[in-house]
Amino acid sequence: SGKKLGLNFFVPCYNDISCFTFDITENQELINTSIISGHFQWDIWKKLHQCKNFNCQPRCLVVGRSPIDRVLSYYHQRFFKEWQSNYFNKSFNELNVDDWRRLIVEHRFARWKEDNETVIVVDEGMSDPMCRTVLGKRISTGVENPRYLPLPTRLNEEEIKKAIENSKSCIVGITERWDDTVKVIRSWFPWIEIVKEVQLNAGEKSYRDFKPREDLIEVIREYNQCDIRLYSEMLRQFRNQLSLLDQFV
Repeated sequence: SGKKLGLNFFVPCYNDISCFTFDITENQELINTSIISGHFQWDIWKKLHQCKNFNCQPRCLVVGRSPIDRVLSYYHQRFFKEWQSNYFNKSFNELNVDDWRRLIVEHRFARWKEDNETVIVVDEGMSDPMCRTVLGKRISTGVENPRYLPLPTRLNEEEIKKAIENSKSCIVGITERWDDTVKVIRSWFPWIEIVKEVQLNAGEKSYRDFKPREDLIEVIREYNQCDIRLYSEMLRQFRNQLSLLDQFV
């Protein structure tokens, strides 16, 4: 989309930018960049050349996902299907509560970078990752060759409110309501071309083909209090956006 409009953009996996780019360094050419898209955290735009000397707030789009659904999907992808995992082919309901609590708190996922020499952590695990991203307080994503990763701390009430406040400055999409999200994107960002492949990573439903044990779900809730409240607020905002669109149909 940016290329068709003749705009400069910074997008991982394109123009020789590594797919494992989770931050912007000072030596990267960002003059006159109009579009940033990727798995970045809040305030990434402050590293743009045009934002260095004043406080700029770009138009932003954030897409939320049910915290419970996300963690179940995470377990399916990062444990059940990962042959190197100690939990390979072990169904979710076979877990004991103590092991599950430890995984929720401690686990982060890493991959080899393109050079096949560098290991890089690619996520924040399963404890309030959405809030940590919207707050700009990620602690593990993008860390290379880690010898030690700090455990995520519980987010306090002030941080929860700040995450919600930050989300309100953006247009919101919801993964579980992708068709409606496409409507939202086409209305507020009409220049973005929507392709079906954009939701391929949410297309597999096999991790939901069972009834998860309630004691294990309760552990997810315990360690995702901020994400649950943030997602609830994003749903409310999303419904308001759709109501606004309906007024002009």
